[in-house]
Amino acid sequence: MIKSLSRARQAVPNLVYVIAGGGYDANYLKKLAEDSRVTIFLGKIEEEEKSAWLNISHIFVTISREIEGDYEGFGIVYLEANLAGKPVIAGDSGGVRDAVKDGINGLLVNPEKDEEISQAIINLGLNKYLREKLGAQGRARAIKEFSWEKQAKLIWQILS
Repeated sequence: MIKSLSRARQAVPNLVYVIAGGGYDANYLKKLAEDSRVTIFLGKIEEEEKSAWLNISHIFVTISREIEGDYEGFGIVYLEANLAGKPVIAGDSGGVRDAVKDGINGLLVNPEKDEEISQAIINLGLNKYLREKLGAQGRARAIKEFSWEKQAKLIWQILS
């Protein structure tokens, strides 16, 4: 993702990428982002702060990918962003495909192709109508398909 920012920033000059959380790769990512001047590292944040950041953002991007057989099992963060009415860009990998439907609530990209990631950012960054459409569809889908009530019914059906 960080490698894709400079190309995307050429087309979307007001682009800023905010990373919340930490982890063992934090220093590596900060080093990688040194020259980009478009990445802000927040560190660990509280739930209320996460909601605030989602509310002021325009796009939610997390590029999951498979690494040595390890991959994202589902991708609840994409549904959280959709609930905030935000379109998402996600790496087409693992269980992410269950949370993100390409062209419905976001865009799926090849997580190994920087140009594809950049192009998705550019497409959503420059197209307010598409951002709003995917965000609204994502919110409606998250509420309809992933509510607690719906999930409880599915579990009950499985157990019955």
